[in-house]
Amino acid sequence: MLRRHGKLPPVLPIVIYNGTRPWTAAVDVAEMIAFGGEALERYQPSLRY
Repeated sequence: MLRRHGKLPPVLPIVIYNGTRPWTAAVDVAEMIAFGGEALERYQPSLRY
């Protein structure tokens, strides 16, 4: 639901890792999505956590 000013609330992604090995996964969603070509590049989601 949008707020009075028409914008969504802020999002703060948090990942809690409790493994014994060092964290090796990507830290940006964009790194996990195949490149769709230059025409689609501007629509590539990017969210760091």
